[in-house]
Amino acid sequence: MTLTSSGTTRLVDRMEEAGLVRRVPSPGDRRVALVEPTAEGRTAFLGAAAVHARVVEEFFVGPLTADDYTRLTGALAAIDRALREDTG
Repeated sequence: MTLTSSGTTRLVDRMEEAGLVRRVPSPGDRRVALVEPTAEGRTAFLGAAAVHARVVEEFFVGPLTADDYTRLTGALAAIDRALREDTG
């Protein structure tokens, strides 16, 4: 996911308004605000992660044979390597 600086600020603003995160001062740089999850934010993240895992299993893993799964994970690993080399 790629966001501009202003897009990130707007996203954090909305998450803060929803009570999912809070801004805290950086101990090393007074010009910087750090973002940390609230207890509600942690709960929301864990719930979303569980839903995501179920969707991946249902639609991307479950329908595949063992051979297809091996090919898929190999292809994804190759894509990951290429992306890391390109940004490295």
